[in-house]
Amino acid sequence: MPHPIIIFPVIYSYIIIFLKFFLSYLLSCRAVSMPVGIALGINRYLVFGLVFGLDLLQIPLFYYIFRYGTERIRWLSFLNNKLPTQEKINKSFLGRIMQSLGNVGIIIITALPSFGGMASAVFIAFTLRLDYRKSLIYLALGSLLGCLLVFGGTEGIIFLFRQIFK
Repeated sequence: MPHPIIIFPVIYSYIIIFLKFFLSYLLSCRAVSMPVGIALGINRYLVFGLVFGLDLLQIPLFYYIFRYGTERIRWLSFLNNKLPTQEKINKSFLGRIMQSLGNVGIIIITALPSFGGMASAVFIAFTLRLDYRKSLIYLALGSLLGCLLVFGGTEGIIFLFRQIFK
């Protein structure tokens, strides 16, 4: 059995690596955190699963903030007056586009890695007053497609670098 003094630095280094990955996810988006996780040496499929799981955890969090946060969290109370009414949404350019695209629009917005992420997609689903259960499915599907898009792009770039720098 290995000595505990030898095991501790290994565990410590894994904890530091996962904290760096998690910090990159919190401060950026999946388009940055996936390549960072792979560059840190985390298994690429584990990175994919972590990013997808973290995306899924954001959905109920942002729904809670948009639904109840303006009343329960004091510093978010200003959002109550800032949220658009259904009439303004129907008249706005983005609102008309999203309503014409319907559920596919939510999936597309969620899948785009640089549009604002899960917060924007949940906000759009919330302001369009989509059914909560259906929007969960559309948001999860969009997140899965976005993760696959970023994962494929990252794998392609890694492949190109390996071919160029053989």
